[in-house]
Amino acid sequence: MVVNKKAINKKANSPFEIYNIAKGIPNIAEIGKEHIAQLVEGNGVASNDVKLVNSEQNIFSFTVTISPNFQEKLGENKIVGNKGVGEICASKEDMMRKIAVLKQDYAEDPHTSFLLFKKLTSLPNSGWGQDQRITLDELSADYIYTEQCSQCMGAKKEPCSKCHGKGNIACFNCKGFGLMDCLNCMGAGQVADGQGGQKECPKCYGKRKAKCTECIGKKYMICDMCRGAKYMPCKNCGQTGYLSTQVHVDFEITTTALIDEKDLSDNIWKLYEEVGQKGLTDGAHAKITLLAPSEVEKATEIIKKQKTEEAAETEGAENSTNTDIDTSMEARILDEHLLHYLVEIPISKAEFSIGEKRYNADIVGYQAWFANIDNFMDTQIKSGIVALQKISKGPMAQQALIDKALKYRLIKQVFSKTGKMSKLRILKFLKYEYPMGLSDKYAKAAIQFADKAISKITEKPRIKGMAIGTIISSLIMGAWFFVPLRKFIENMSSDEKMYIDTAIAIISAFIAYYTVRIFAGKALKQFALSGKTADKDIKQILPPAKNQGIYAIFATILIFMLLAYFSPNAPIWFSELGLK
Repeated sequence: MVVNKKAINKKANSPFEIYNIAKGIPNIAEIGKEHIAQLVEGNGVASNDVKLVNSEQNIFSFTVTISPNFQEKLGENKIVGNKGVGEICASKEDMMRKIAVLKQDYAEDPHTSFLLFKKLTSLPNSGWGQDQRITLDELSADYIYTEQCSQCMGAKKEPCSKCHGKGNIACFNCKGFGLMDCLNCMGAGQVADGQGGQKECPKCYGKRKAKCTECIGKKYMICDMCRGAKYMPCKNCGQTGYLSTQVHVDFEITTTALIDEKDLSDNIWKLYEEVGQKGLTDGAHAKITLLAPSEVEKATEIIKKQKTEEAAETEGAENSTNTDIDTSMEARILDEHLLHYLVEIPISKAEFSIGEKRYNADIVGYQAWFANIDNFMDTQIKSGIVALQKISKGPMAQQALIDKALKYRLIKQVFSKTGKMSKLRILKFLKYEYPMGLSDKYAKAAIQFADKAISKITEKPRIKGMAIGTIISSLIMGAWFFVPLRKFIENMSSDEKMYIDTAIAIISAFIAYYTVRIFAGKALKQFALSGKTADKDIKQILPPAKNQGIYAIFATILIFMLLAYFSPNAPIWFSELGLK
């Protein structure tokens, strides 16, 4: 089967083309056969050697009840006075009681189920696959309750904040003492007598203090804020003595659709555990229908009829389709106000012939997901893995062995990714490309022996690359220290010079390391070109540098330190670090 990569639904976690549920119920055993053919093609078996021996298909149906939970959401707005829009309540407690009653009424009202049905049908997949939080505009209410102003306690006025209800304040001129220094004698108690002497002040009579000119000795003044009234209008309630709280109530409905393991067959439960509830629709494994309360019985009859027609159109007279819907569906509808999802999943028991061996399989869902089948890929690629193992043990007949291994598409894929990806990423790639039929044991063996085979083939070229890479990097560093190239950084600070010298060392080590990989890649390319199974992806890979790459890096760093030490103009930072 040719796979249209653009048609692959990544959410389905499958390398196969996604079957469109809108086309009707397919023969999933036939789809499964094409999946197997796609996997074995190029892996020891031709796709036309995969045969569907026999199959039996049914439809497994079950219902899932939507469990709605109502939670009130309150929006409050404070209003001055005894006014506002909404149902009047005696108190906040009275309002909360009314909200509780309203919530119960909405929960029991059939019209609420109808509104919820309309909302869910407007959501992707009718809201299936995840908990929904829905607010229905039709389910709301407004209330208002009035309370005595907590600031003035209903008096409509409050004590003046400046005089604290006294009506007067301390005189600002005398600070509330009623007396101040006599202005005539300036607080001395005596004045000049005109004859060069002193006499008693005629104003304060020698007491030095006189009555305050502002309060005339009263010590206080009328409060300039309340003007002696002692009270001010209450701003909190606007002189009404009351505050009203207007409350708008919305009801958020949380819907939960839980699937119970006991409602499913073992194979369908395996699919559910693999893809999850949301994955049933994202991966197009099941047909999900939202049933309104009033449509349950009608929908049951329609679906029965549709299943009969679809079964008649399905190719292959040997395949029978069970048109009976789970008889417990209607019995499980305990409340006429509840909503339900009807879930329909095709299931099939099939027998396949792959090469000369037969395999029994359990297939589930519109995408022909295999719940059970033996690891047929292990048998197909075993000889290729054995060839890789022999390569890793010795140099004998390497070309013939690599030709034998690379006849298998899976081995070739592992080869092309070795050096580009980690072993864990290659394993994840294989699990995606071969979602069935391949055991972890054989997948890991292919990765392990491919790595060892490449290491064995490229062992001598890596040693050669290590030597040449180290020489090239030494020449670069020698030119830097012994040819007057460093004069361009003479005017830089010690730290800046150290950074540039370090960069030269890193670049040189990088060159030495990649020279090892380049020589290894060149050797591997020669094997691919001279063999019968040459592949462009294998020609382009750079095998791992292994220990030789590490040795090249350490040798380069050591040579760098020696060249810096014996340089005619040793780096200043070299001396500062106490290395010279």
